[in-house]
Amino acid sequence: MEAPRTKRSPRVRTPWTTLGALLVPLVLFVLLTGGAHVIEPGIPFQPGNGRYDFSRPLLCKNARAVVETARDDQVVVRYLGAGGLYVGWRGKAVLLGPFFSNPNTLRVGFGHLHWRRGAIEEALRPVPVEDVGAILAGHSHYDHIGDLPVIARDYTTHASLFVNRSGTAALQPYPDLTARVRELEGIEGRWQRLEDAGGKSLPFRLLALPSDHAPHAAGLLLMDGETKPLRKDWRKARYWKLKTGRTYAFLLDLLGEEEGGGEPPVRFRILYQDAAATGLAAALPQALSAGPPVDLAVLCMPSAHLVPPYPQRVLAASSPAHALVIHYESFFRRWGRPGPFAPFLTRPRAESFLRTVDHVLGSVPSAPKAAPMPPAVLVDRDGADEPLCGPQGDRWTMPLVGEWLVFQ
Repeated sequence: MEAPRTKRSPRVRTPWTTLGALLVPLVLFVLLTGGAHVIEPGIPFQPGNGRYDFSRPLLCKNARAVVETARDDQVVVRYLGAGGLYVGWRGKAVLLGPFFSNPNTLRVGFGHLHWRRGAIEEALRPVPVEDVGAILAGHSHYDHIGDLPVIARDYTTHASLFVNRSGTAALQPYPDLTARVRELEGIEGRWQRLEDAGGKSLPFRLLALPSDHAPHAAGLLLMDGETKPLRKDWRKARYWKLKTGRTYAFLLDLLGEEEGGGEPPVRFRILYQDAAATGLAAALPQALSAGPPVDLAVLCMPSAHLVPPYPQRVLAASSPAHALVIHYESFFRRWGRPGPFAPFLTRPRAESFLRTVDHVLGSVPSAPKAAPMPPAVLVDRDGADEPLCGPQGDRWTMPLVGEWLVFQ
């Protein structure tokens, strides 16, 4: 007769086992960092249709004069790194996911949140922060909201903050900032005219659309879940305390002047994603059924191979006139320093992504624009024939961190 089995004691998760569960994927994250930084010939881009080395990028003129000389019919965009953007329009601006305090991998695994004030100052020095009326973040990983307490308090003192519920929970130690928050869950699926923290209207309107966040590797999304309300200063909290929360994509409309007391016309439309995901494509036809088509689609390159068919479905559903490829660079190196791509983003994956974008945009014509809105055209910065800094095709751009772009 078989001996009776002894009942196993339930497994007790100690702080060490919890930490181990977090560190194992982080170690894999570090070990599998590809270090790729080159786009090889054969990818259709300018200048030169040749090899582009991101560790030795072309020098570019990234002066504040780009903003100061922009005409009223031009949209000024700066790629801030880690998926962040500056968008300037008619003397006002918004920031999307600004983060500059790039920590190394050991600090992320073992250290507390740390603000690199020098990097924040360097990154924002050319930016007219006095024009920024709102800051938007599609999810609440540290590389999207980690600098908010410094930026919102010291640089964009009049900006309203649009974050998800996890972002609100993370900001609990800062009551002055939570008073400026608009939770994305509360405005999901409804167009909102953006206002600054004082209630003054901005020439932007926002539609927050539920999206998703691709896993980092092997089906695993690091720092996933909802952030529990933090009770202490972020500098006493671990990076992994800032969790994803609900992920959103944005339709951001740039508005013209009101005519005859009616609704202001839409002059330029941006589709923004700060994480690769295909689910958004299902909601786009209805979201775009009324109003103009998309002028600029902002796409996230890392992990695209884990959520096929991205970016094909999003591009086909939005038919943008131009695409901006972002969040490709490693955010474990000091801000603005040349370096490799993000972990797991190998050269073949980066090249495949660019080929896909080029092919889809070449085969899916952008929808005609309703007069008097001109088509989205990427123009040079100062009237000269100076090329842009990063790889580019006829209808897409892969900008360097800190690069300025002007659309009209």
